[in-house]
Amino acid sequence: MGKATITHARAVLTAWSLVLIIGFAAIATGDYAMLRYAQFLKSQDYEAFVSDAGICIENKDYAGAQAALREALRLAPDAPSPQVMRGHFHYHRQEWRAAIEAYKKAQKLGSTDIGLLQNIVWAHIELGEFTEAAEFGERSIAEANAGPRLPLYTAEAFFRAGKYAKAVPYLKAALALEPDNAYVMERLRVAAQRGGDPKTAAEMARKIADMNALDLETP
Repeated sequence: MGKATITHARAVLTAWSLVLIIGFAAIATGDYAMLRYAQFLKSQDYEAFVSDAGICIENKDYAGAQAALREALRLAPDAPSPQVMRGHFHYHRQEWRAAIEAYKKAQKLGSTDIGLLQNIVWAHIELGEFTEAAEFGERSIAEANAGPRLPLYTAEAFFRAGKYAKAVPYLKAALALEPDNAYVMERLRVAAQRGGDPKTAAEMARKIADMNALDLETP
């Protein structure tokens, strides 16, 4: 191969190298720009921060959750979902009063999240406010907002308040949702017995006995 050919080959390789370098640089620049744009969009999306807060709460990263909630509340102070998540934050930390306040604010802002209703009931129970819990649960169920645990939590509130007869229909509703729940059966048996419903108490006693017998028979 002659000197001119070698020189030409080197020139071609150099040219292609420059093209590749420029191409990779363009791709990298484009990716960076897209990344920055995505970060900008997220910074304006309060729901993204609400979602981040939820993940942080699940992982017990409460500092991260607080930071995400601050951004969500800054971007959308009048939206219900940041307040719902703020309620979840306090609920998971067993800060019952703050949880109730956040959940009720979410309600006022138009939240239709039925999960917060049962959390409000349970938070009142944890605070020993059984009558408030029972009345709130009863009102929510009457408004057709019952979540899957709301009848049980409402029944529990009536039971702890000593209003056994009022607990019975909610315990029956809870048992209809979970027919094999031994705790609900026993709670219903006791509530019926104390609330003047011997027929239901006897029925629950039979069911509990049958369940215990079945457990003994199962290897």
